[in-house]
Amino acid sequence: MKKASLLFFTLALISLVSCKNRTTSTADQNKSKSDQTLTLTNNHREVTIPLSPQRVVVFDIGALDVMDDLGVADRIVAMAKQGIPQYLRKYESDKDIVNAGGLMDPNFEKIHAARPDLIIIGLRQLKDYDEYAKIAPTYLYDLDYKNFVGSIRENVKAFGQIFEIEDQAEKRLAKMEAVIEKEKEKIEEGNAKALLVLYNNGKFSAYGKGSRFGFMFDDFGVLPEVDNIKTSTHGASISSEYLYDHNPEVLFVIDRNAAIGEGAIQKESIENALVKKTKAYKNNRLIYLSPETWYIAGGGIQAIEKAAREVGAAY
Repeated sequence: MKKASLLFFTLALISLVSCKNRTTSTADQNKSKSDQTLTLTNNHREVTIPLSPQRVVVFDIGALDVMDDLGVADRIVAMAKQGIPQYLRKYESDKDIVNAGGLMDPNFEKIHAARPDLIIIGLRQLKDYDEYAKIAPTYLYDLDYKNFVGSIRENVKAFGQIFEIEDQAEKRLAKMEAVIEKEKEKIEEGNAKALLVLYNNGKFSAYGKGSRFGFMFDDFGVLPEVDNIKTSTHGASISSEYLYDHNPEVLFVIDRNAAIGEGAIQKESIENALVKKTKAYKNNRLIYLSPETWYIAGGGIQAIEKAAREVGAAY
C-alpha cells in the first residue's frame, strides 16, 4: 500500500513540474515574441521598432491610407483627426481612436497617454521629431519628390516588414504599379502638353518635374508645357498672364483652399478672363484635381492610384 502511495506521489510531482515547465516555456515564447524588433534606416537614423506593433499613433494621411489598404489600421490608437479625405473619414468618427491634435499642432500629452508602440509621422511633423521619439519609436513616412512613386514603394515595403505582412505588401505594390502603367499608356498615347497649378487665395503657383506634384510628369508620363519651372515645395509663383502666354493644351488645377476645408473649389476666381482664352479651357480640358487626394493624402497607395486615374481620364 505504501509503495502505491509513493508511486502516486511521484507521478503527481512529475506532472506538476511538467505543467510548470510548459507554462514557463509558453510565457518565455510570448515574451520573446513581444521583444522582437526590427531596425530600419529611416530619416538618416537607425530606428528600432517592435515587430507587429499593436498600438500605433499616426500623424500622416499617406501612412493612414497605406495602413487602411493593408488591413492594419485596427492597430491605430490615436491620430491627427484633421484634413481626413472622404475615403478615410471612418477613422475620424471612430471613438476608439483618440484625437491627438492637428497635423501641425500635436497634443503630446494625449500621444503619451495612448501608450504607443510606434508613432508614424510625415514631413509636416518632422520639425518635432525628437518630441515624438521621446514617447515611442518614430517612423518618418518620407517622400522624395524626385522619386515619388519609388518612395511610396519603399514606405509600403517597410510597413510590410514592420507589420510582418511582406508578401501582402509586395502583391499590393504590384497592383499599384499596374494601375499607374495602364494610365501612363493612355497619357503617352494622348501626347498633350500640360501645366499643373495650385490655386491659393487668388494666386497661382506652377509645378514641374521634381517638384511636390511633379510625379504627374516624372511617373505618369505627362508632357510638360514648360520645362524650366523652378523646383520648389511651394511651386513657382505665376500670374494669369503666364497661363495665357503659355496657353497649355491641358491645365490641371489643385485648389488648396478647398483642400484645407475653406469651402468648395473656387471656379469663378480660377476661370478668369485670361484663363478662359487658353486652349485648355476652350477644349474643356481644364481639369480640377481632387484637392484631398493631391494636397492632403499624397503619398498613400490608394491616393496615388486615384491621382493616376484622374490624370489618365484627361487623355
